[in-house]
Amino acid sequence: MLNGLYIVVAEVYSPGAEPRYRRRFYAGLAAAQRHVDRARMDGKDAYLLIGQVTIVGGDTRG
Repeated sequence: MLNGLYIVVAEVYSPGAEPRYRRRFYAGLAAAQRHVDRARMDGKDAYLLIGQVTIVGGDTRG
């Protein structure tokens, strides 16, 4: 189980003369997985990246 604040990145590579990639950020894993699945069904390379967010400053009210 993951503890903390995480973000999920769906990274999709488009084939062609000038290869490009796009990154989309999601707060939920299910939506990001659907995006990657659709891209793979379209014949594109697609990956999920999960990163942990670290809060480095802000309002300390709590």
